[in-house]
Amino acid sequence: MPAMHARIAAVAVALGVAAMAWLVGDGGGARAAIGDATGPLVATAPSDSAVLVARNLVPGGAQSGEVTVTNVGDSGGGFALSANGLADAGAPLSGVLDLAVDDLTEGRAVYAGPLDGVGSVPLGTLAQGEAHRYRFTVSFPGGRSDAEDDPYQGASTSVTFVWSATATTNAGSPQQPSGGPNANAAAPVTAAGTGKVPRSSIAAPLRQTGARGRVTTWVRCDAACRIQLTGTAAWGSHKVRLRKVQGRLRSNGRVQMRVRLPPAARRAVAGGRRVTVRLRAKVTMGSRVVVSRRTVVVRRQH
Repeated sequence: MPAMHARIAAVAVALGVAAMAWLVGDGGGARAAIGDATGPLVATAPSDSAVLVARNLVPGGAQSGEVTVTNVGDSGGGFALSANGLADAGAPLSGVLDLAVDDLTEGRAVYAGPLDGVGSVPLGTLAQGEAHRYRFTVSFPGGRSDAEDDPYQGASTSVTFVWSATATTNAGSPQQPSGGPNANAAAPVTAAGTGKVPRSSIAAPLRQTGARGRVTTWVRCDAACRIQLTGTAAWGSHKVRLRKVQGRLRSNGRVQMRVRLPPAARRAVAGGRRVTVRLRAKVTMGSRVVVSRRTVVVRRQH
């Protein structure tokens, strides 16, 4: 819709990605160094930081940048990514924007969810001198109404992302970092038998009929997990919240979950209206929390 894009073109997102390396002990231990930033990512002084500035995002639009993180310490260590200092200017844009962080070196997703829900994300172990390439993608969800998007004209948000490291001794036991906001962070969660950070995803048919007044989805976990499924249903100028549904997996696999549409949404579907359902799955696997989203269009079959 060109008119909507014209109104939202003024949205500017200032997403600061500052990689702060926390030294481990007097000998240096495991520590991060940032380099080779591309796209909207611009390296700054000192060399352990970079800033991502995404401007003029429109509904359905996205901007991304990449950065390389190298363990320049004198030992291997476990690394984690966390977010600090989230600040909104104007409307609370951080609650609308989506963020995806991908480890391009290992070909896996590190985080996918709302910008304001990053928390602390284990990245796994980097050997001395090992480098990983990460891509940050910030996006403005499409498919929303003008009334929902208009308040965010000219809004901006900023957040600092911190890479913290825990050194590993020759015997393989971790040493605690000497400082930094993640000094007491829990050890990374790994999927049983794989040594990899577990992932979670949500899947659902894009178009559903809302049979029996429900929307069906599947949530997959790479390890035992607890699931909270929430969301909203919207049609025209109406928007209602879905009742929270909870689930659990005792091991890796997937579980089918059904969310019941509120009465007003069911009446809208019965009347031939097109109802947009936005689902949000919050999955907890040990100390790791993964948030994923899925949008479903519900309409009565003709």
